[in-house]
Amino acid sequence: MLDINPYQAQAGPELDALIHEHVMRETIVPGKCPCYSTDTTLAKVVLAKLKTRGGMLFTIGRTELEGRTWFARSETNVMNGTEVFADTFALAICRLALLRLEETESKSRQTRK
Repeated sequence: MLDINPYQAQAGPELDALIHEHVMRETIVPGKCPCYSTDTTLAKVVLAKLKTRGGMLFTIGRTELEGRTWFARSETNVMNGTEVFADTFALAICRLALLRLEETESKSRQTRK
């Protein structure tokens, strides 16, 4: 599994590479990885990709929490949502994408057992 905590992942090249390879399912070309974690427009592309997988409702919004001004939440129903916080929209989306990736891989491992 990924060696990064989705709740604490920092914006930057490492996170962008993980998103590019594991969420967007694109090959990484050295020096040409999109800046998903810092670019709002690219983060919207990541969110659109997450939405295509179906079965989830996504809610993104602002908070009044200092240093955590954005939240991103995914849920199949109101009883089982997962939420992350970040200081930017782009980082909140990328953190949620990592979290969804971890959950998907965990379910996949359980199915194989």
